[in-house]
Amino acid sequence: MVYIATHKKFIVPLESGYKPIQVGASGKKNLGYLLDNTGENISEKNKNYCELTGAYWVWKNVNDDYKGLVHYRRYF
Repeated sequence: MVYIATHKKFIVPLESGYKPIQVGASGKKNLGYLLDNTGENISEKNKNYCELTGAYWVWKNVNDDYKGLVHYRRYF
């Protein structure tokens, strides 16, 4: 799965294999995506680590065969 780090609403791609994750979700309004403030997380450190709080969450909480992270405005 490739996770899309975001802090605001956006148009999610229709291609399979992409899943949005709200980074810096700790103390913020839930946007309806996966949240990086559940399970083992560092969401409260988002102001210092930006998208890496999402990468940390994926590393610690997901058992996908493959893992990737992109930004909601930059796809590879």
